[in-house]
Amino acid sequence: TGNPAGALGFNCRPIQKVETLGIFGGLYFDLTERLTVSGELRWQNDDISVPAGSPPVQNDFNDVGGRLTLEYSIGDNVTTFINYARGFRPGGFNTQLAVLTDEQVAEISADSGAGLNYDPETLDQIELGVKGSVFDDRLSGSAVVYWGRISDQQFTDITQYTNTGGDPNDPNDRQTINVVQNLGETDLAGVELEGGWQATDQFLLQASFAWNKVEIKEGVNNTLVSRGIISDGRDIIGNQYNWVPEFSASAAANYNAPIFGFNGFGRLEWLYEGTKYATLANLLETGDRQLVNLRLGVDQEVYRVEFYVSNVPVSYTHLRAH
Repeated sequence: TGNPAGALGFNCRPIQKVETLGIFGGLYFDLTERLTVSGELRWQNDDISVPAGSPPVQNDFNDVGGRLTLEYSIGDNVTTFINYARGFRPGGFNTQLAVLTDEQVAEISADSGAGLNYDPETLDQIELGVKGSVFDDRLSGSAVVYWGRISDQQFTDITQYTNTGGDPNDPNDRQTINVVQNLGETDLAGVELEGGWQATDQFLLQASFAWNKVEIKEGVNNTLVSRGIISDGRDIIGNQYNWVPEFSASAAANYNAPIFGFNGFGRLEWLYEGTKYATLANLLETGDRQLVNLRLGVDQEVYRVEFYVSNVPVSYTHLRAH
């Protein structure tokens, strides 16, 4: 099948040189026997350059991240916590643009909005949760609720430009490349649950559930407009981030027992993944799916024999468009 975005030619990516200097520290203090407060801080400098650029390009990115956590122990094995954290991803260059002509860079910018530079990405997030085990550690689990915001989110997009001396209307003279640009702001919210029950010394049950809402609050996507998918680049606001399922879950049964001097084991696993969108336009989605994995085998200190079947579809819905 052909490339729907045009001809996909070969393009060398110039070498990007990165020098990183970081300083990290933390303080941890027990306010009482049950209450602990901790703080961590990290400063990082990234000196990024493209020596092969014409002219060579260079930039320094200084970022600060950290975490502040308050933990309270309900019992010997159960802890509640709340924390605030800031993470970051350094900025950088779309290195391929450093060796292109001004006309080609302008063409890429008009098509996608991307330029030579992209800014650092930051994530601010608050978590509230509980974790631990009870009944002599036979029942364990965790529950976490979180809220967050990604600012200047780095988004990888596909764009095109015309080869030197080529015809912009001829797909064979078009070069396709990936570029990174800053999308805007994205809000995160979710619930994550995990649990395990050691029913017997040989039999363990496990389960998990996650709801993850990833909603675009600010941003423009010019590529979707240039491809004719949407008419206004701001139509992505309010949409779910692409390729991120809103719901997911799993369950597993594990059994271990001695067999003829070996350790016999078996694991039956069920996986659920909710529908995902193909692009930020949220017009084409994969549909949800359920898969089953099975593993049976024996092992000892030296040898292991295993039979497995992976990704067996139980049910799934086909790709659908809105």
